[in-house]
Amino acid sequence: FESENFEQIAPDNPLTWAYLPLTNYSKDKRIEIKAKAVNGIAKTAKTEKGKATLVSLVDHSLQLTTDEEQQYYELIEKDLKYEEAQMLKSIEELGIEKGIEKGMEKGIEKGTENLVKKMFNSGVLTMEQIVRSTGLGLDYIQKILSPQNIAVS
Repeated sequence: FESENFEQIAPDNPLTWAYLPLTNYSKDKRIEIKAKAVNGIAKTAKTEKGKATLVSLVDHSLQLTTDEEQQYYELIEKDLKYEEAQMLKSIEELGIEKGIEKGMEKGIEKGTENLVKKMFNSGVLTMEQIVRSTGLGLDYIQKILSPQNIAVS
């Protein structure tokens, strides 16, 4: 299929847009094809999971160079006809940001747990001293130490 004809087969079907990169188009249209595909998916897919899955398919079937990727982002930011693609990009960036924050929180939590375990296992500090040194509550410290089956008193 030619890309222009393919878009009109079923414009309300998100799969039409997901498969757009697999049609015949000239090399200089790669960026526009991706923008059309992502925008079409954003408009027609019913769920966020469906959108993410189909956009992933587009990313896999139409892998842009770093330069093309930059041009793609510039295109969807400037051209209002790709508004849905821009919104989807914003949602994706927010998700990535939240994932990074959650990862950092988990890392800090794991570091705190390791510190408490090392302090306790050193035998140098009492439980009260660990509570005062870390600023953590006794219950939380006991919870951290409980998987090690350490008797805390």
